[in-house]
Amino acid sequence: MSSTLDLSGSTVTLNDDTTYTYYQVTDTSGSHNGTLILSEGTILEFDNKASAGFASAGSAITMNINGLKANNAQIRSADPSPTYDWSMPATTTYIDAEWCEFEHQTGSTSANYWGFSNCLFVGDRYISVDEMLETLNVTIEPIPLGRLIEASDRQIKTKLARLEVGAPTSDDKLKEASLHLTTAMLLTRYRMDGTKPSSLSLGSFSMSDNVDLAIKELKDYAWELVDSYALTHGTYDRYRWKFRKVND
Repeated sequence: MSSTLDLSGSTVTLNDDTTYTYYQVTDTSGSHNGTLILSEGTILEFDNKASAGFASAGSAITMNINGLKANNAQIRSADPSPTYDWSMPATTTYIDAEWCEFEHQTGSTSANYWGFSNCLFVGDRYISVDEMLETLNVTIEPIPLGRLIEASDRQIKTKLARLEVGAPTSDDKLKEASLHLTTAMLLTRYRMDGTKPSSLSLGSFSMSDNVDLAIKELKDYAWELVDSYALTHGTYDRYRWKFRKVND
């Protein structure tokens, strides 16, 4: 188990582009009012353990999170698929956060003294931002790309829910569907705002192709994968009908 960061009424600044791993962040001073500052590119991770995260003793701490669009801060579990989510701070704390991604958290995400600007609270995703960036080899800010992934995954989960089919984020077929559907959204964004990267390719799809056609084919393939998954994982009875044309 990692150590606990005790602010003890003082100000602690976590450095740029550095990952810190703790079991808890707390403040055992009499006023419980220390300050924690996260900088651009700072990653604060919590152990995958029960009661990890912000301890109740830090009831009046201040958090200033100063991420940038091109280099956001993150607060997440140290385990990419944690058994235990980390606890958000008490609602009596003060938070001023800009360009920060929160993942694997439990507890409230809003309170009277909390301000979030261009932040993202990550849901269960089929594919991560890092996986998208590595696959496409394209430059885009992580939080805007994360929003596209979240939008794609909501569409996939909505369709599967209508079909009464479970939607585990570990399934490879659904991960592939999310990758293609998110890429279609990314191409749509480039088409709408008039920008595009120097290169972007995914399998047989490329920015050098007709963009409208590439978007359609990416979406079609994504939904084919979702339909294929639903057919093999649904709990309802499935029947195959065959039609034969006969001569009059």
